[in-house]
Amino acid sequence: MNHANLTFTAVFLKVGQGYVGFIEELPQVTAQGATLDRARNTLRELAAVIVDAERQSARELVGAREALREPFVIPLPRPEPKPDASLTTLSATRPYAAPDGSP
Repeated sequence: MNHANLTFTAVFLKVGQGYVGFIEELPQVTAQGATLDRARNTLRELAAVIVDAERQSARELVGAREALREPFVIPLPRPEPKPDASLTTLSATRPYAAPDGSP
């Protein structure tokens, strides 16, 4: 079987005693884990299973009919990197002040 890589944006949230993750572009794909690594691995495995199941479903839909299958590239802008979350956490009791002192 040939393998291809698809790149998505994974989002992980710290919850209770672990992490919940989802794929930004496929929000129905979610996973959890006691550690960030476990949540990451579970999300990766689940996404692969879902993509494979969708491909199988498409094959069944097409059946024996003649069909053209080809790579389909969707150029998307890359999301801008966000600053470290620890630097953007604001206190609810302290008004925000920009680093340069401007409002």
